[in-house]
Amino acid sequence: MKKFSRLFQFIFIIPATGIFLFSSCSVKPTSDYKITPVTVDRVTLTDSFWAPRIQRDIDITIPAVIQKLYQTGRVQNFINAGKVLSGESLSEEFCTAFPFDDSDVYKQIDAGAYALMYLKNDPRAKTLEYRLDSLIDKISRAQEKDGYLYTARTMNPKEIPELSGKVRFVNEQENSHELYNLGHLFEAACTYHQSTGKKNLLKVAVRSADYLYSVFGKGKLVRYPGHEEIETGLATLYRTTGDPRYMELSRFFLESRGPGGTEYNQAHIKPVNQTEAAGHAVRAMYLYSGMTELGVIESDTAYLSAVKKIWNDITGSKTYVTGGVGSKASNEGFGDPYDLPNHTAYSETCSSIGFILWNERMFRLTGDSKYVDLLEKTLYNAFLSGISISGDHFFYPNPLESWGKKVRPDWYACACCPPNVARMIAMVPGLIYAQSVDRIFVNLYVAGKAELKVADSSFIMGQSTSYPWDGQIRIGINPASPVKTSVLLRIPGWAENQAFISDLYTFTGQTKEKYTIKINGEIIETPLENGYAVINRKWQKGDTILLNLPMPVRTLQANQAMAADRGKVAVQRGPIIYCAEAADHSTSVLTMTIDPKTTFSGVYKPGLLSGIYTLSADISQFSEVPAGGGATAGRPYKISMIPYFAWANREPGEMAVWFATDPRYITRFPEPPGLEAKAKGSASYAYDNSIPYLNDGIDPVNSADRGNNAFRLHPHIGTDEWVAYEFDQPQKLSSVKVYWLEDGSYFLPASWKLSYQKSDGSWAPVNSFSPYLIEKDQYNEVTFVSVITKGLRIEMKLNEAGPGGIIEWKVN
Repeated sequence: MKKFSRLFQFIFIIPATGIFLFSSCSVKPTSDYKITPVTVDRVTLTDSFWAPRIQRDIDITIPAVIQKLYQTGRVQNFINAGKVLSGESLSEEFCTAFPFDDSDVYKQIDAGAYALMYLKNDPRAKTLEYRLDSLIDKISRAQEKDGYLYTARTMNPKEIPELSGKVRFVNEQENSHELYNLGHLFEAACTYHQSTGKKNLLKVAVRSADYLYSVFGKGKLVRYPGHEEIETGLATLYRTTGDPRYMELSRFFLESRGPGGTEYNQAHIKPVNQTEAAGHAVRAMYLYSGMTELGVIESDTAYLSAVKKIWNDITGSKTYVTGGVGSKASNEGFGDPYDLPNHTAYSETCSSIGFILWNERMFRLTGDSKYVDLLEKTLYNAFLSGISISGDHFFYPNPLESWGKKVRPDWYACACCPPNVARMIAMVPGLIYAQSVDRIFVNLYVAGKAELKVADSSFIMGQSTSYPWDGQIRIGINPASPVKTSVLLRIPGWAENQAFISDLYTFTGQTKEKYTIKINGEIIETPLENGYAVINRKWQKGDTILLNLPMPVRTLQANQAMAADRGKVAVQRGPIIYCAEAADHSTSVLTMTIDPKTTFSGVYKPGLLSGIYTLSADISQFSEVPAGGGATAGRPYKISMIPYFAWANREPGEMAVWFATDPRYITRFPEPPGLEAKAKGSASYAYDNSIPYLNDGIDPVNSADRGNNAFRLHPHIGTDEWVAYEFDQPQKLSSVKVYWLEDGSYFLPASWKLSYQKSDGSWAPVNSFSPYLIEKDQYNEVTFVSVITKGLRIEMKLNEAGPGGIIEWKVN
């Protein structure tokens, strides 16, 4: 196809409903989803759960993230790139740690664009739009004349980060993320245009996509993206502009992937031939969404068959009870089937977001409620755990068990999650309703109203409910004139005695309580179709649906193949998974046992953690380990439980989701702390506030057993670093044990030694009796002549192969 500019091909049609952008060569997809979402701008929420969270997203999360984008240099990268392109000479290096940090700005614009849709005519919209336009102006100035956009290369080509490579796209299949960045740019540009009608960012996106089309393709450069996202971004851009070249390019990137690449980025097998989820979980979720988009738009049944097989694999043996995916820290992704540990669970927040968005696409493809069931599970549990109640602190991994040191930071060096969380919360109103030609799907139960069109006539639906704390939902129907259509109410699997989509999780008992539906006060019976109660009738103004979903407290068990949860139960009420944490107990929550037949009581507490429904029950607690193993007789104890998403919003402490049914299955008894527990850690550098993990008292299974619970020095390579313990009072010390982190992403140090702090504050080497071992999968012990000191320091030379880290450091 002849190279040409797209910038002058847009025409604008202004119908009564608003402004929409079309291309002069616009084409409708040859095929498309049979179901469309009711978009954010047509939904208003009034509930006590999501409405406050969306307001907090607008007032706290989005402004906080934008501030961090400026403070951490992410915006400065665009400013500097723009200065270089305008002729200024700069000596500054790239301002941030990673060349994919550009994407954080794009995701935040996407978040803001969804917030603008929701705000409509709210006065706050003007301020937010101004801030987003300011970011867009900086992005536009940073784009090179040919359309290339990647600040790490533009602002200082002579000092480009190692991950980026010396020339464009040379490291794309590894870690340069040039295409990943642009995928998020394309999505943000389309959302911002949809929200505001403006084309300022869309012009940047089109120029960039046209450049990519001139570079990549058959007979041109052949590369696949190391981190997927461009595939979905191109599909979104195609839907907005109608330019078929963008779908051609999306297919090219998919079909350039595999075989012969790494499983880590899903390049080991051609995507269309994949049947199992593997590798980095976020990359995988974005890949599967891109495959679904291609399959739908181009009616490619091979791709649609592949994504269904992969989804079955994930739900069959690779999904946490919270709906999170990706169990391993070593690859930030999938492990073997049923390998779902709790304490070291990775379950990255971004993978939950990707899983939600992929499930939403799978629902629109099939009309099957099982995808929305899983979407809801992930949304209320694994995803919401990723943000604090205050709205300005974030989890990257989301473990299902904590031994006491987990806290949400306000930012990360690799900060993909915070802007993604802001985006996901703003997208929630668009997940509630969907429509096909003659059907309205009610997928999520949230108080508020939606403005729909049925047969070109206004059709307003309003929900009144306290869901997820109460299962009674009242739906008011107000059509402009009587109209016949079908309203489909999702009946969650948990309301039908189904704990999960597969046998991965099952309830320990069955409930006889059944859901009921009333129309204008009259009970109706209607069969379920793909998990939906279908109500087909001629609707009139004032019609009312009353759906009652009983919410008994249930215990559930994992498939026996899942070793981490064997002999244990978790607790669920409605869509909410519960946990116990130290803040509510005077003893260890890790040594409690729950009988599957335990009776729970519950109460809504509006003043606790922004309003939550709490549970309590009489259980047993164990505290001793006899010489022969096992545990002594337990004592009666009352457990208090909170929703999993609400944990870690008070003081740090233990947390558990799974509880042994008898003491044989208790996997951890608290051990007496060593001298290291008295120490305060410090370091020459620490990645993502990881110093507290030096002395968290957690003995690893091996050097790859971290679950992000390790002191880490990423991205430092080959540098001299130190980490120290400081004591309030002098201590007599004579030995240390160090467990090195080594998992393929982190490496053993080249060398290390110990120093102690003298009384005058200076440091001196210890007089060691033993060599400084550097062995993985064991504690490396060094003994030395006793010293009385208030400080001890490890000084290490990092490996040239990659960054280093320490899982645990004990002193004696």
